[in-house]
Amino acid sequence: MELLPVQLTPLIKPLMDTIESENSSQIANCHLVNAFSTLIERTSSRKPCPHSKILRQLMLGLGQCDQWSPKAHKWNEQPLLHNIISLEQSESSVGDQPLAIKARNCVKVLRFICAKFGSKIVETCPEMVNGHLWDMIKENDNGEEFLLLLDYFGVIFPAITDKQIRLSLIKEKIGPKIPHIMALLVNTNPAIRFRVARFLSNLTEIEICPMLRLFFQPLSEMISDNASTSAEWAILGASELLLRLSTIASKLLGAVSLISLLALRCIGDRNESIRAAAALAFRQFVALLPLENRQNHFLHELFDDNKSDHKSEITILQNTYINSFSLV
Repeated sequence: MELLPVQLTPLIKPLMDTIESENSSQIANCHLVNAFSTLIERTSSRKPCPHSKILRQLMLGLGQCDQWSPKAHKWNEQPLLHNIISLEQSESSVGDQPLAIKARNCVKVLRFICAKFGSKIVETCPEMVNGHLWDMIKENDNGEEFLLLLDYFGVIFPAITDKQIRLSLIKEKIGPKIPHIMALLVNTNPAIRFRVARFLSNLTEIEICPMLRLFFQPLSEMISDNASTSAEWAILGASELLLRLSTIASKLLGAVSLISLLALRCIGDRNESIRAAAALAFRQFVALLPLENRQNHFLHELFDDNKSDHKSEITILQNTYINSFSLV
């Protein structure tokens, strides 16, 4: 790549073909990711710049694994609509299976580029983090393109080393889309709920406070809005997100007691999947709650409904959890 040709297609196409076929982790980790980062670096001043097209191809590659990016049309049958995919993955080995070759290599390339350039990513490849791909999506799009974009940001966000870049993305690009994103979390399709929940949890793992400010209130309303005709889908979406958050519970210290209350409210739901997901999430959160006498305010809130902002009728099952918790 010391001397790039005028036409870049003969150079880019073999690289994209390699992404689809290279099954060796060693070659992918050493050579493939470096080849793409060099290509991005050497073409940053080209007019027209090929970065947007390259990134779009990498983004589309993320969708080549149905286990990692379940497709909405495959989960649209009536018996599947009430499923919580994160729960199914936790109960089987599906979540541990490796990604399809192309999706796996796309993840590696995207994360390597972000990590390599660090704060200089805005100079070398601004398209990667300035939301350019986001702007290409229509406002009310809830199809595969929008879900792939959520997958894309969920992949690169943990690899962005500059905190200011992350905060800028949240404020300028993600924040304005939160109403639409949370609306998708209430979707009747479990694949859409799953991918939205994973996106939110991936970003929350890195920037807990800015993200919780965006979605905690809407999440609370999803659980409390029992009068809504979409209440069942809302609680399914909330349970999916709570279960995803429970997998990063150690990163939520300081907010665990608050989030635990939401999981507790779902435990008594009549839907078996919701109960199971909420109970599993609650167990993960409880393990991290500080129970020293000087910090046992969470227990007092559970027993005293007047101290809780989220009021609900405690069921027998919930009382069992509280009593067991208190005994510990």
